[in-house]
Formats: sequence, structure tokens, C-alpha cells
Amino acid sequence: MTYIIVFIVLLLFSVAEHQVSGGWRRAMQAVAYVLLVVIAGLRYETGGDWDVYTRLFERIPSLANIHDAGVFEQEYIEPAFLWLCATVKALGGTIQGVFLIITWVNITLLVIGLRRYTPYLLTGMLVYYCLFYFALDMMSPRQSTSVLLAFVALPYAEQWKDIWKYALLIALAAMCHRMALVMI
Repeated sequence: MTYIIVFIVLLLFSVAEHQVSGGWRRAMQAVAYVLLVVIAGLRYETGGDWDVYTRLFERIPSLANIHDAGVFEQEYIEPAFLWLCATVKALGGTIQGVFLIITWVNITLLVIGLRRYTPYLLTGMLVYYCLFYFALDMMSPRQSTSVLLAFVALPYAEQWKDIWKYALLIALAAMCHRMALVMI
């Protein structure tokens, strides 16, 4: 029911976005932003890989013991996720904190990218919610970060003078999920 309510709110906001401006538009954008961050960021035992992320978080040592992690010789874990989990654990946080941080980063990247391509931010957020939100933010948050970093990086690939910005963002995306290497 919650997801349907969020859909209806985003739908109403995207319709109203074409009618209002200024403070009302910014308020609707802020509400939509918070809704998307809170729904995926505070989810509990929801999503296709919740248990995988939870077990992985439990095996990652705290920041102080990160170099003593022999478990990483057996499987590959992207560096950004490893360091994020270790830092959250060192601060006394749980996997919930990791999900909240990743979702906050992801939705922020989405907003940055959408603002470059369309004046209708809320319509873009609605389309993202319908097509990608559940598959990426609710089931593959690391891949979502990688995809959204690549989305933000795309304009830099158009100009040779900005290619270093593109390469830097893609390198950062690859630290979140190795699939970003295909963007090279």
C-alpha cells in the first residue's frame, strides 16, 4: 500500500509541476526526494538481496580492523561498499545505516542528473520510480549508485576537455560496482 501511495503522490506532483512554480514546486521536489530516500533507505527485510547485504555487512570488519580481513581473499567486494560498511560499523551503525546512506547518495545523483536533462524534475522522478526504483534502489543499491554516477558522468563524455571528469566519475562508479567498467 505504501508504494501505491508514493506512486500517487509522485503522479500528482508531476502533474502539478506543470502548473506551479517557485516555492510550491521546490516544496513538492523536497517531499518527493525525502519520500524516495526514506522508502528505500529505511526498508527492513525488503528487497531481493536484503539477506545477502546483511550477511556481507556482518562479515566486514570495523574500520580499525579493515586490513585484517582475510575473508576478502575469497570473494570480491567493491572498495566503496567495503569502506562504507566498515565506517558505518565503526560508528556503531547497522546495515540500515548503510542502506540509508546509499539511497541518499543515489537519489541525490538522480536529482543532479535529471536537472541536467529536463526542467521537469518530478516527472523524471516519477518515471524513475516506475521503471528503475524497485529494481535498483530496493534490490541492487550498489549497482544503482554505479548507474547513477554514470548517468551524471555522461555530459562530460561529450567534450574532450571534460573527459577527465567523465573518467573520474566512471572510476568512482567502478568502486561501487564493477559493471561501470563497461562505460570506459
